[in-house]
Amino acid sequence: MPENWKFSTSTSGWTSDNHAYKWLTTLFEPKTRQNDGNWRLLLLDRHGSHLTAKFIAFCLDKNIDLVVLPPHTSHILQPLDVSVFSPLKRALSAEIEKLFRLDTRQIPRYKWTEAYITARNRAFIPRSIESSFRASGIYLLSPITILSTL
Repeated sequence: MPENWKFSTSTSGWTSDNHAYKWLTTLFEPKTRQNDGNWRLLLLDRHGSHLTAKFIAFCLDKNIDLVVLPPHTSHILQPLDVSVFSPLKRALSAEIEKLFRLDTRQIPRYKWTEAYITARNRAFIPRSIESSFRASGIYLLSPITILSTL
Protein backbone atom coordinates (compact mmCIF):
# COMPACT_ATOMS: atom_id res chain seq x y z
CA MET A 1 0.00 0.00 0.00
CA PRO A 2 1.31 3.47 -0.77
CA GLU A 3 2.78 5.09 2.33
CA ASN A 4 0.78 8.29 1.88
CA TRP A 5 -2.61 6.54 1.83
CA LYS A 6 -4.93 6.97 4.78
CA PHE A 7 -7.84 4.75 5.80
CA SER A 8 -10.62 5.28 8.29
CA THR A 9 -13.45 3.02 9.39
CA SER A 10 -16.62 3.36 11.38
CA THR A 11 -18.53 0.81 13.41
CA SER A 12 -21.55 1.20 11.14
CA GLY A 13 -19.62 1.00 7.86
CA TRP A 14 -20.95 4.43 6.83
CA THR A 15 -19.34 7.83 6.88
CA SER A 16 -20.17 10.28 9.64
CA ASP A 17 -19.87 13.97 10.51
CA ASN A 18 -16.68 13.15 12.42
CA HIS A 19 -15.14 11.27 9.45
CA ALA A 20 -15.89 14.13 7.08
CA TYR A 21 -14.46 16.73 9.43
CA LYS A 22 -11.35 14.67 10.13
CA TRP A 23 -10.78 14.18 6.36
CA LEU A 24 -11.22 17.92 5.79
CA THR A 25 -8.89 19.02 8.59
CA THR A 26 -6.16 16.37 8.39
CA LEU A 27 -6.04 15.59 4.66
CA PHE A 28 -7.75 18.06 2.34
CA GLU A 29 -6.80 21.31 4.05
CA PRO A 30 -3.11 20.56 4.69
CA LYS A 31 -2.58 18.98 1.24
CA THR A 32 -4.16 21.89 -0.64
CA ARG A 33 -2.92 24.76 1.54
CA GLN A 34 -0.88 27.40 -0.25
CA ASN A 35 1.28 30.04 1.37
CA ASP A 36 -0.19 32.83 -0.77
CA GLY A 37 -3.58 32.77 0.98
CA ASN A 38 -5.52 32.03 -2.20
CA TRP A 39 -8.88 30.36 -1.85
CA ARG A 40 -9.36 26.71 -2.76
CA LEU A 41 -12.45 25.06 -4.21
CA LEU A 42 -14.11 21.98 -2.73
CA LEU A 43 -16.98 20.35 -4.64
CA LEU A 44 -19.43 18.45 -2.46
CA ASP A 45 -22.52 16.37 -2.82
CA ARG A 46 -25.36 17.07 -0.41
CA HIS A 47 -24.39 14.45 2.18
CA GLY A 48 -25.22 15.77 5.64
CA SER A 49 -21.67 15.22 6.89
CA HIS A 50 -20.49 17.95 4.52
CA LEU A 51 -23.06 20.47 5.62
CA THR A 52 -22.44 20.79 9.35
CA ALA A 53 -21.77 24.18 10.90
CA LYS A 54 -18.37 22.96 12.10
CA PHE A 55 -17.38 21.80 8.57
CA ILE A 56 -18.54 25.03 6.92
CA ALA A 57 -16.95 27.28 9.57
CA PHE A 58 -13.62 25.51 9.15
CA CYS A 59 -13.76 26.03 5.39
CA LEU A 60 -14.52 29.74 5.76
CA ASP A 61 -11.67 30.12 8.25
CA LYS A 62 -9.19 28.34 5.97
CA ASN A 63 -10.13 30.01 2.64
CA ILE A 64 -11.95 27.02 1.18
CA ASP A 65 -14.87 27.82 -1.13
CA LEU A 66 -17.61 25.20 -1.01
CA VAL A 67 -19.75 24.31 -4.00
CA VAL A 68 -22.61 22.01 -3.08
CA LEU A 69 -23.94 20.20 -6.12
CA PRO A 70 -27.72 20.13 -6.58
CA PRO A 71 -29.44 16.87 -5.64
CA HIS A 72 -29.36 14.04 -8.19
CA THR A 73 -26.78 15.74 -10.43
CA SER A 74 -23.49 14.11 -9.45
CA HIS A 75 -23.61 11.86 -12.55
CA ILE A 76 -23.61 15.08 -14.61
CA LEU A 77 -21.59 17.55 -12.55
CA GLN A 78 -19.20 15.54 -10.37
CA PRO A 79 -16.07 15.39 -12.53
CA LEU A 80 -14.88 11.97 -11.41
CA ASP A 81 -18.34 10.46 -11.97
CA VAL A 82 -18.36 11.91 -15.48
CA SER A 83 -15.28 10.21 -16.89
CA VAL A 84 -12.89 8.70 -14.34
CA PHE A 85 -14.87 6.20 -12.28
CA SER A 86 -15.98 4.17 -15.32
CA PRO A 87 -12.40 3.39 -16.37
CA LEU A 88 -11.60 2.65 -12.71
CA LYS A 89 -14.48 0.17 -12.48
CA ARG A 90 -13.38 -1.55 -15.70
CA ALA A 91 -9.74 -1.73 -14.59
CA LEU A 92 -10.72 -3.04 -11.14
CA SER A 93 -13.00 -5.67 -12.70
CA ALA A 94 -10.10 -6.86 -14.88
CA GLU A 95 -7.79 -7.10 -11.83
CA ILE A 96 -10.40 -8.97 -9.77
CA GLU A 97 -11.02 -11.37 -12.65
CA LYS A 98 -7.30 -12.21 -12.66
CA LEU A 99 -7.51 -13.05 -8.95
CA PHE A 100 -10.53 -15.29 -9.45
CA ARG A 101 -8.71 -17.20 -12.19
CA LEU A 102 -6.15 -18.22 -9.59
CA ASP A 103 -8.57 -18.97 -6.75
CA THR A 104 -12.38 -18.82 -6.73
CA ARG A 105 -12.64 -18.50 -2.97
CA GLN A 106 -13.03 -15.19 -1.17
CA ILE A 107 -10.40 -12.57 -2.04
CA PRO A 108 -8.33 -11.45 0.96
CA ARG A 109 -8.53 -7.72 1.72
CA TYR A 110 -4.86 -7.14 1.00
CA LYS A 111 -5.24 -8.77 -2.45
CA TRP A 112 -8.29 -6.62 -3.20
CA THR A 113 -6.35 -3.52 -2.08
CA GLU A 114 -3.43 -4.45 -4.34
CA ALA A 115 -5.87 -4.92 -7.25
CA TYR A 116 -7.46 -1.55 -6.48
CA ILE A 117 -4.09 0.22 -6.39
CA THR A 118 -3.17 -1.25 -9.78
CA ALA A 119 -6.55 -0.29 -11.26
CA ARG A 120 -6.44 3.20 -9.75
CA ASN A 121 -2.98 3.84 -11.19
CA ARG A 122 -4.33 2.87 -14.59
CA ALA A 123 -7.50 5.01 -14.36
CA PHE A 124 -6.43 8.06 -12.36
CA ILE A 125 -4.08 9.73 -14.80
CA PRO A 126 -3.78 13.52 -15.10
CA ARG A 127 -5.21 13.81 -18.61
CA SER A 128 -8.31 11.77 -17.66
CA ILE A 129 -8.91 13.86 -14.55
CA GLU A 130 -8.45 17.12 -16.46
CA SER A 131 -10.77 15.83 -19.19
CA SER A 132 -13.43 14.99 -16.61
CA PHE A 133 -13.47 18.57 -15.29
CA ARG A 134 -13.86 19.88 -18.85
CA ALA A 135 -16.56 17.32 -19.71
CA SER A 136 -18.60 18.22 -16.62
CA GLY A 137 -18.47 21.93 -17.54
CA ILE A 138 -17.06 22.81 -14.11
CA TYR A 139 -13.62 23.93 -15.28
CA LEU A 140 -13.31 25.98 -17.33
CA LEU A 141 -16.85 26.97 -16.31
CA SER A 142 -19.19 26.23 -19.18
CA PRO A 143 -22.87 26.59 -18.31
CA ILE A 144 -23.86 25.49 -21.85
CA THR A 145 -21.98 22.20 -21.34
CA ILE A 146 -23.82 21.66 -18.07
CA LEU A 147 -27.22 22.59 -19.47
CA SER A 148 -26.78 20.50 -22.63
CA THR A 149 -26.51 17.33 -20.54
CA LEU A 150 -29.87 17.89 -18.81
